[in-house]
Amino acid sequence: MSARGLDKRERAVRARLADLTGKLHARHELNRSYIGTAVAVILLVFTLSDVYDKHSHMHVVIGGAVTAGLLALLLLAFWRDDDHARRDRRAQSTSKS
Repeated sequence: MSARGLDKRERAVRARLADLTGKLHARHELNRSYIGTAVAVILLVFTLSDVYDKHSHMHVVIGGAVTAGLLALLLLAFWRDDDHARRDRRAQSTSKS
């Protein structure tokens, strides 16, 4: 095997497999976090509709404003995480070159 260079190829394939597995797991976790956020937003919409039926309009307006602010903060956090992920990928690609 070593005379044919198969051991080097095997190490290279195993390293590539480990790299792809890591990327797959990272992508899976990212999707899970987005799905969790989407479920939370859907539940929030149902909760707000329930509040609208049971309370005064001012209560709904204040709750909606607070909710919009929290959603804006969540979007900002996701946006910043995405920027950090891009920066990390660029740093990894330049270090491999």
